[in-house]
Amino acid sequence: MKVKDALCMAVNVNTERATVGKGAMVRVSGSVDTARVAEGMDMLRVSGSVDTARVTDGMAMVRVSGSEDPARVAEGVAMVRVSASVDTARATEGMDMVRVSGSVDTARVTDGMAMVRVSGSEDPARVAEGVAMVRVSASVHTARATEGMDMVRVSGSVDPARVTDGMAMVRVSGSEDPARVAEGVAMVRVSASVDTARAIEGMDMVRVSGSVDPARVAEGVAMVRVSGSVDTARVAEGVAMVRVSGSVDTARVTEVTAMTAMPLLFTLFELARNPQVQTLLREEIKAADSQGHQDITKLLNSLPLLKGAIKETLRLYPVGITVQRYPTKDVTLHNYRVPAGTLVQVGLYAMGRSSEVFTKPGRYDPERWLNKDDNGFKALAFGFGSRQCIGRRIAEMEMMLFLVHVLRNFQIDTVSKEDVKTVFRFILMPEKPPLLTFRPIS
Repeated sequence: MKVKDALCMAVNVNTERATVGKGAMVRVSGSVDTARVAEGMDMLRVSGSVDTARVTDGMAMVRVSGSEDPARVAEGVAMVRVSASVDTARATEGMDMVRVSGSVDTARVTDGMAMVRVSGSEDPARVAEGVAMVRVSASVHTARATEGMDMVRVSGSVDPARVTDGMAMVRVSGSEDPARVAEGVAMVRVSASVDTARAIEGMDMVRVSGSVDPARVAEGVAMVRVSGSVDTARVAEGVAMVRVSGSVDTARVTEVTAMTAMPLLFTLFELARNPQVQTLLREEIKAADSQGHQDITKLLNSLPLLKGAIKETLRLYPVGITVQRYPTKDVTLHNYRVPAGTLVQVGLYAMGRSSEVFTKPGRYDPERWLNKDDNGFKALAFGFGSRQCIGRRIAEMEMMLFLVHVLRNFQIDTVSKEDVKTVFRFILMPEKPPLLTFRPIS
């Protein structure tokens, strides 16, 4: 049977074929034994009782519902939804979206999927390479989502719920024993009772809540929030922000923690123990405010002492303690020949505290930076040249705006004026955060 624009096969049809070259829509309903729709369809809907519902190359959308035994959807389909009672629901290469719900024994979705949702009672629910989103819910024994996924959500009772390379987001909830999330995940949320919740390299955000024994989050995490009862909550390299609340035994946060947070903390500490500097900065801000600057850039440009305070903080407490370069050609420095390709490091921490470079280096003195002629090539905290920190200007603006608002409204004090002991964990940070008091200015 040939149909040019649309084809409907209804009620009791045992074996019917629909071959459409450029049909816009085909709907097949009722009781159909073998409903085949071939190349060129824009949309195919198959509903009712279907024994073998096959949809082949070139479909834009396929929906298969009802009672199907082997519901197969082959190459080139943009969307497939399989619901109700399905024994073997397979969706193969080239799909944009596949949803499998109901009672599914083996729900497999393979290469090239944009989204896969698997719900209901599944034993081995596997989602393979190239899937952008996978959601697995209810009772799942082995829920695997492999390479290339953007999002995976695993909820319910999951024994080994594994999500591997390339995920953008993974949420694991319910009762999981080894809930592992591997390389490349942008977000992982692990909640409820989790024995071993691991989230490894490449994550942007990880939230771990509930009762977690060893909740590990490794390299590359931008933000981690750990709440509830956590025995060993580790957050490793690459974290931009970490909040740890509740009962936490070991909460570790290491490399790349908010690059502006530590300089701001050190600045507030130095202003607290140098009240005369704090007063000068507040007066400078008041003077700038009185000029009625509407443009924030002009306001900040009228605060040279505040900018000097940030440079002074970074002199004493550089975020990175060295700057590294590899010469592209042989150079001679102070009678030392440095061959091309040799690693050359500038020790920023040692340089900033050297009396050979700075007068009275132990003194916090933002005014030393007001004389530009005497400070050439000394402020190197952001690097220098064409490869200096690409976010330098926005970081400086953020820190200045923060300090402007704080100094306008608060007097900063500290209990102890002793030097803060520092440690280097990829960035320089205080061994113990200083205690600061902020008193509102009337």
